[in-house]
Amino acid sequence: MELVRTKLYAVMLILLGIASVFIEGDCTFFIFALLLGVTMLISKKNWIS
Repeated sequence: MELVRTKLYAVMLILLGIASVFIEGDCTFFIFALLLGVTMLISKKNWIS
């Protein structure tokens, strides 16, 4: 169950990055959110305690 929560937070982080592109028109936060979010998605370790 904890791993599912980590995946959920990763997807929310990526979606927040996409929303920031539409609001600001700048992709800087999206790139960093994408790096962290994809890493969390493919990880088999629980990042959220």
